[in-house]
Amino acid sequence: MEKQILWAIQGALPLCDRPFAAMGRRAGCSESQCVSIIGDLKAQGFIRRYGAIVNYAVLGRAATLVTASVSQGKLAEVITAVNALAGVSHHYLRKHSFNLWFTLQGGSPQAIEKNLHQLSRQTGQRFYSLPAERFFKLAVRFCPEGPSKKDFEAREFSPSESPASVVSLTEEEKKALRFLQEDFPITETPFDSLCQKTGIADVKQLAEGLIARQVIRRIAAALDYRKLGYDVNVLTCFAVPAEAIEPVAYALSSRPAVSHCYQRKPFAGWPYNLFAMIHAGAMDDVERFVSNLAEFCGICEYVLLPTERELKKAPVRYE
Repeated sequence: MEKQILWAIQGALPLCDRPFAAMGRRAGCSESQCVSIIGDLKAQGFIRRYGAIVNYAVLGRAATLVTASVSQGKLAEVITAVNALAGVSHHYLRKHSFNLWFTLQGGSPQAIEKNLHQLSRQTGQRFYSLPAERFFKLAVRFCPEGPSKKDFEAREFSPSESPASVVSLTEEEKKALRFLQEDFPITETPFDSLCQKTGIADVKQLAEGLIARQVIRRIAAALDYRKLGYDVNVLTCFAVPAEAIEPVAYALSSRPAVSHCYQRKPFAGWPYNLFAMIHAGAMDDVERFVSNLAEFCGICEYVLLPTERELKKAPVRYE
């Protein structure tokens, strides 16, 4: 039963008065069993957090992927400085001469550039920004059975939704969003609990509105994939001609092993413009898949950047 629940909680939480009863019915268990299993999974560390996944672009915010080539002697200093930035949600040490990689959000592209300039002055380190030009897939969902060869088999694939228009939130919506980002109550009536906690009359109704306007992508669990056996996490970057971007991106995105796929703006000395995040049980599986796909698509240039260490993983909180 745990495996059914592990799969279910990665999907969108049912927006009803008793969501875990609905989830339990789908998984073949009772509401109390569902609540108990999720509690146990949290206690065992399978669940990193349970809460709203926010679409930053709809709130008018900008984001980019940043990299730097940092010497061993400066690594600790630069890591500390990067992690202190409020807009950094993900930060990794990767096996490459460009060894630091992090995502940075800000109120605008100009604000991001200002933050990077200040960071460079503080650390004496040069940082390179790779803003997204198009995203094809953002679907982090891991098989509870663990990694397998099937993760690299093509499946039916629907491209990620088109960017929505920027929206303005009422003060009540902002308050609800703050709490929905926190750890979601794992109780029989979680929305009632949130109403009592926030003083808002109907949090569920506000959540429905925020999801309808794409402010919230979904309310779901983020798992520690390593506990499921996904020990290899590889950022893979391809240099793809403009006319081939879409077919190659679709070929990548159709594989369950690929959780993210973006077209990004390269910089001088870095020709790679298509980025994919690949999760697997062994590096050999990733290397084989990428090599075969590159040969099939006629791609000559690509690079694999396996994660050596996770330095920060915490969602940006929206106030």
